[in-house]
Amino acid sequence: MRRAFLALLSAVSAFCAPGKVTVQTTTTQAVLSFTVSDPTRCLVEVFRDAAQTQVVDDTSAALFPGSQQCNRAGSSIAGATVSFVAGLRTSQRASDSKLHSRALAAQTTYYYAITDQVDSQTSAGSFTTSTM
Repeated sequence: MRRAFLALLSAVSAFCAPGKVTVQTTTTQAVLSFTVSDPTRCLVEVFRDAAQTQVVDDTSAALFPGSQQCNRAGSSIAGATVSFVAGLRTSQRASDSKLHSRALAAQTTYYYAITDQVDSQTSAGSFTTSTM
């Protein structure tokens, strides 16, 4: 009985972690596609540095509340699969009352962290935007 419970617990934990992440890039955007247990309870953060200390404006909750949510405007959700567009091709007035570009820079390496809030599992990686 105990082994069956542990096997079930392991299966649930594996399902809750963000699934395989694929990334497609342009010069100013990246589309991160992945699966999570509940798209309304996950976060995506994109960083300028490998130490993940400098979040880009587009996913800065301090500048744009809710911008880290997997189900934010611009994301596509099909069941448990999320396609999150990072680097919106626009400038917007942020909570600091300043205008901020939400686009990513061309030919630049970025680092991401996707957190499934159901079980606090995180997937991390990097991508580089294209030159054309």
